[in-house]
Amino acid sequence: MVKAFVNNVDSYTGKILSKVFNSAASGAGNEPEVPQEPIIPKQQYEVIGTLQSFEGEKPEWVSEVIQPAASREALLAAMLTCDVIVYNISDGPETVSEASWAVEALHGQLTSFASLKVFICVSTVLTWARSKPVDPEDLTVPFTEEDYRRRRPHPNFKDHVEVEKLVTKLGKTDKTRFWTYVIASGLKYGVGEDISISCSSLLARGRGRAAHLWGWSKCAAYNPHPGLGQHHSQCG
Repeated sequence: MVKAFVNNVDSYTGKILSKVFNSAASGAGNEPEVPQEPIIPKQQYEVIGTLQSFEGEKPEWVSEVIQPAASREALLAAMLTCDVIVYNISDGPETVSEASWAVEALHGQLTSFASLKVFICVSTVLTWARSKPVDPEDLTVPFTEEDYRRRRPHPNFKDHVEVEKLVTKLGKTDKTRFWTYVIASGLKYGVGEDISISCSSLLARGRGRAAHLWGWSKCAAYNPHPGLGQHHSQCG
């Protein structure tokens, strides 16, 4: 059985990530675009992880949790038993330094790996917030993965960018033992969202009114209810 580690399995994002891993068979996705990327044999995932708080509850599909008071040595030992390690840094600043430590600690044990390990950093689209448009004449042209070197973050998310760079760098050392990925998760909403819940509720009840999200930076209009064409939001 392939084993996966997910941080903060009692958070909204952690619950979703851990449940997806638990319900999926490893290697069951599309064939990788790059032939040399690792392919883990198709097996069921066993999921372990950490809790965000002492009051947090372990989801029933998670086999084991590492308590918040556990030492970093115990946390590293748990991660070393896993084939896939997922760190979400999009929900709070406290996870940024921990993810940085985690990927460096794992990388420090590289020579002892008996099999391939994959580290996935789930970051935030706000590390791209101040990036210049791909085409100033057509703002609908999207960014692609090839544009990551020219991304510019919102000032409050510079630490997130540093972690992204670190994760990318350490994944290039020995690709037969350690692969790393950085994923921009965007703004999450749906069931249990935190930062957008009040805005989403307002839009769901509104009649063509605009809801304003304050606190980050100016960004393109974002519709948290794509099926409701009369609703829209503005970020300021």
